[in-house]
Amino acid sequence: MKTYHLTPKSDVYSFGILLLEILTVELKKSAEERVTLRWVFRKYNEGSVVALLDPLMQEAVKTDVAVKMFDLAFNCAAPVRSDRPDMKTVGEQLWAIRQITSRVLVAQLQGENDW
Repeated sequence: MKTYHLTPKSDVYSFGILLLEILTVELKKSAEERVTLRWVFRKYNEGSVVALLDPLMQEAVKTDVAVKMFDLAFNCAAPVRSDRPDMKTVGEQLWAIRQITSRVLVAQLQGENDW
């Protein structure tokens, strides 16, 4: 429902859209092929998570991290305002995702140092 009232939940929605733009930045080719929330959600549900990522991110980002980032973006961009998390929750989820990636990087670095 469009109310045209800006609220903190409007900011959360905008953040979700921004996050999707960042994750899929290189996929945009033309106006006909523009990335939309509906298109990304459909591809995500088809299991094409890695294919949705910006090609520069595909090798650097683990699939489970990409899934968590897309889940967060979809939660933020929920059509119903009351279904969206508040920014504090979004920050906590981002921090948790960061912790996962930090552990993966540490494990990779330790593996490289094993002789």
